[in-house]
Amino acid sequence: MKLNDDSLRSYECFKCFKDNSDKVNAINFTSNGEKLISSSQDDSINVYDVINGKHLQTIYSKKYGVEMIKFTHCSTAVIHASNKVDDNLRYLSLHDNKYIRLYPGHTKKVISLSMSPTNDTFLSGSLDKTIRLWDLRTANCQALMQLPGKGLAAIDPEGLIFCVCISSDTCKLYDLRTFEQGPFLTFSLPPLHHEGNRVDVSSLRFSPDGKMLLLSWAGTQIALLDSFTGRSLHQLQILGTNSTQIDINACFTPDSRYIMAGSPEGRLYIWRVSNAQRIALLQSSEGGTSAGGFNASGKAGTISPLNIGALECNPQFSQIAVGQIQTSIWMPQINIDVPMEIPVDNAE
Repeated sequence: MKLNDDSLRSYECFKCFKDNSDKVNAINFTSNGEKLISSSQDDSINVYDVINGKHLQTIYSKKYGVEMIKFTHCSTAVIHASNKVDDNLRYLSLHDNKYIRLYPGHTKKVISLSMSPTNDTFLSGSLDKTIRLWDLRTANCQALMQLPGKGLAAIDPEGLIFCVCISSDTCKLYDLRTFEQGPFLTFSLPPLHHEGNRVDVSSLRFSPDGKMLLLSWAGTQIALLDSFTGRSLHQLQILGTNSTQIDINACFTPDSRYIMAGSPEGRLYIWRVSNAQRIALLQSSEGGTSAGGFNASGKAGTISPLNIGALECNPQFSQIAVGQIQTSIWMPQINIDVPMEIPVDNAE
């Protein structure tokens, strides 16, 4: 099925998993779209079969905590950041429930983690003002980039270039094969101020077609940039949110035609990329679960909305994963029993 305005407006909950006692801080699909993993502030890792709507496994990381969880190229192995004891990265076997490798180096909270789609390379960014390049097969950091401020990093869908975002000011693009030579493109970011102070970027990602960069600022703002030139394409607004202490989670649909973002009030915004028009505002409401249901009207429900702490689109099927206190899988109303493959058609 090809996604369009009507199908996106019709999304409803296919399955709500009640496996957490605290907020979900990250979710990630396998590249084939068949499994989903979540990490939570309750130190749990949960694995789901999203085709059949089944919970498969729970693993706890009580000692180290868990954030920013990502599948590797194997559906039974993940990498994640830690939020207790230290700020090291960890490589976990889901099959054995054992850590395969520790990646030491960061001295402050890791705020970005990006896995190459083509090999075992991954990048991490931290509040310690460094970006580190890693290889899954060795614990040694492969390269270290010192920054003037906190850094976010993202690898493009072809695994050829990466983008580094520095605090609130600058983005730099590097060739992964020749990054020692410096960036091949540097551009300034659209300024965002809150109470007189510039607000730092809180998340960074490429569009699935590699043509755009999606940046989110804590609190209210999302920017869409041309990844080849750095030119600002659109700026999008989350309404009614003034806190800069809460990160906004945003993602592309697999065809790169739409952007979705979750708000602290539990609203899910959907915009059309071509003209930045908001085509849907889905709102947490009374829907039989504490995580809530969504309805297209945007009217408040009787259950208090919960912050959307994680949000991802399935890369292969017409599903949205929403992380609040629980993890919910959403699908369009039409043929909701059968996950529908999305042909990646980038034509306007």
